Amino acid sequence: SSAAGPGLSAGQVGQACMFVISARDAGGAGVGAGGETWQVLVDAPDGSQQKASVVDMNDGTYRVSFVPARPGLHSISASLYGVPL
Repeated sequence: SSAAGPGLSAGQVGQACMFVISARDAGGAGVGAGGETWQVLVDAPDGSQQKASVVDMNDGTYRVSFVPARPGLHSISASLYGVPL
């Protein structure tokens, strides 16, 4: 699987940051259906953590959004059944 979108590289405090996770099978081919439960966590520079909103688009992609509450570099981690993206 992979993730791409503007919310991975830039954002502003108080404004939604978005990106898309594209699910892929073990061979690297795109998965054409949804139904998975991705967990996405955002760590702020002050150590606080928030859960991002993940919307299943039912086509193998998942729209992720979060609103940063503090300025600075944030760390984003995504996992599926405990396995990191």
